[in-house]
Amino acid sequence: MNVESGGSAKSRLLEMIERRQAEMDTYLAEKRLLAERLHRVTMLSSAVSALAAAGPGIGGSALTDTLGDFFRLPASLEVWRLLCLAAMLLAGAAAYSARRLAAEDLNQGIVGAAALTKELEDLATLVEFGHVDVDAAVGLLRDINARVPASG
Repeated sequence: MNVESGGSAKSRLLEMIERRQAEMDTYLAEKRLLAERLHRVTMLSSAVSALAAAGPGIGGSALTDTLGDFFRLPASLEVWRLLCLAAMLLAGAAAYSARRLAAEDLNQGIVGAAALTKELEDLATLVEFGHVDVDAAVGLLRDINARVPASG
């Protein structure tokens, strides 16, 4: 590489690193939001499912009669059915969201992407202060890009 093109090649490389950092930031924001939502759904639906299932056992017929009157249901048996149905549906929602968290391996992807973002930041610093030449930095950027998770 000749000396004249060194400055512009360095600038282009820094721009490429910046673009990749912006892409990683977007990826991390999306995955963190998804993980947070799935965690929240898992926790809330599990808790409410447990309450729906435990309610009649703890409150007995007084609870089912009160709920039946409140919702204008003909018999406390209907309240039991509704509570059991709610518990089942909420437990299913909890299982689905927990499974989706595990299937997508979001936590590991987030940790990996955060580490790659730090590597990009370090690479930009090395390039900017001339501690690595452009050709070597391109190779390092290629290595980082090969480990970037697919978005979606």
